[in-house]
Amino acid sequence: MKVYSPDATWAAAKAALQGANIVVYMGHGNGFPSPYTPTLMPDRQDGLGLNAVAGQGDSNATYYGESYLESSVRLAPNAVVILAHLCYASGNSEPGMPAPTLAVAEERIDNFAAGFLAAGARAVIADAHADTSWYLDQLFTTHQSVDQLFRSEAVERPATRSRFASTRTPGLTDYADPDGSAPFSGLLPFDGRAADAAHGRRHGRRAGGCRGRHAA
Repeated sequence: MKVYSPDATWAAAKAALQGANIVVYMGHGNGFPSPYTPTLMPDRQDGLGLNAVAGQGDSNATYYGESYLESSVRLAPNAVVILAHLCYASGNSEPGMPAPTLAVAEERIDNFAAGFLAAGARAVIADAHADTSWYLDQLFTTHQSVDQLFRSEAVERPATRSRFASTRTPGLTDYADPDGSAPFSGLLPFDGRAADAAHGRRHGRRAGGCRGRHAA
């Protein structure tokens, strides 16, 4: 199931997300820590940037934060979420903004994953720059754990990759993976389940958000 701007309202996205095995979101990211708010705003941060009203153009946008995901979305067991080219999701900043410190990047990573994990995701992968279709190919054609999948993509940068325990979702682990073109380019909260579990019998639904115009 696909949902695209200018018809990517919360109602449409919420319906598409229910029971999804693999979620690919390509859109705007509004995360925390942020230069705009001193505290986390769960109703509008670390979630989805969608159309406020259907059919009114791409700039007709509003944010539905992690609290909407946690309270209203139930993904399939072992679901994998892929966040493609968002601001904040992989620890990065908006274009033109100062690069974050490692501590800020790690907090952004942990926060952006929290709502999707609360909605039932087993793992969340965010990549600000790479072609995220690679992750889909790996999920459907290999038998790696999601941990192995992510680390194999980042094999050229092992010295700069950091691993840390999730604060927002205790028991899970996050990776921050600098890639040279931006301070941080990927994340993976995971518990080591096999990629096979994400798509079960390979008949899962895929849900996507509105296509964003600026990619972090």
